[in-house]
This record gives sequence, structure tokens and C-alpha cells, in this order.
Amino acid sequence: MPPTDRHPIIMAAMGTGLAPFRAFIQHRAYLKRSGKEIGPVVLYFGCRYSKKDYLYGDELAAFSAEGVLTDLKVAFSRDQKEKFYVQHHIDRDPELLYKRLITQQGFFYLCGSAKQVPIDIRAAVVKAIVEISNTTEEMASDLVNQMQIKGQYNVEAW
Repeated sequence: MPPTDRHPIIMAAMGTGLAPFRAFIQHRAYLKRSGKEIGPVVLYFGCRYSKKDYLYGDELAAFSAEGVLTDLKVAFSRDQKEKFYVQHHIDRDPELLYKRLITQQGFFYLCGSAKQVPIDIRAAVVKAIVEISNTTEEMASDLVNQMQIKGQYNVEAW
């Protein structure tokens, strides 16, 4: 976890990958309700179908309404003709990712399938850094590598 509760946390979860992040969010909600200052909490969540797979949608909406979840970005890959994934949210709003991760020195967490997801999410993060900071892809990739080494970019994939 970040060194303080005021550091932003950015979470990207697919399907059951949401499980550990519910605990992160619940912890921040507890702190906020106890009168403590908390940093921004961003959740990118993806699943196939909103009606069938978005099991904690009401809970997440409540955390969002309470101000615990500052940014809730949900992607349902099969609810429309063209598939839409979590990384597409990052592509659409690179400023949000850059602000929370780079400018505000947030901590990034990814939990989900080990197949293509970590590769695609990392590519979207690198692309956001390149786009907003006007740097090269190589430099942005090196920055993500350094964040990973320091524990600021974390992946739990299976």
C-alpha cells in the first residue's frame, strides 16, 4: 500500500480481480468515515455483462456517491457490438491516469487474468504517459519499470 492514506490509489480489476480492491475501498471508506483525510481512489473495472457480472455495482455506486471512490470507470465488454475494455477508459481519458499516477504520485494496482490483460493495461498506461508528458515511449516504459521496482506499479495476475 502507499506510504500514506493521502496517496492516490489507482486500481484496474477484471472480473473476480475486484475482490482485493473491495478491501482497499472499504478501508479508505472506514478512514473517511473516521474523519481522516484520504487520497483519491480510482477504480477501472471490467467484466463481460453489466446485468450478469457487475455483482457489486450498487456497493461501488454508493462508495462513489459518498466520495470515497473519486473516479469509477466501468467497462462491459459484451454489452455492445464492439468490445470495450478497461484500457479503453485509460485511452479515452489519459489525463486522469496521468494526474493520479504521475502528478499526484499515486500507486497503481492491477488484478485479473494473466493472459493479455497486463500487457494491454501497461500499454495503455505507457501511452497515457507519452501523450500527456510528451515523452518517448521508451522513456515512459522505463518510468513504469522504475515504478514497478519501487512498488508503485503492482500486478497480480493469474
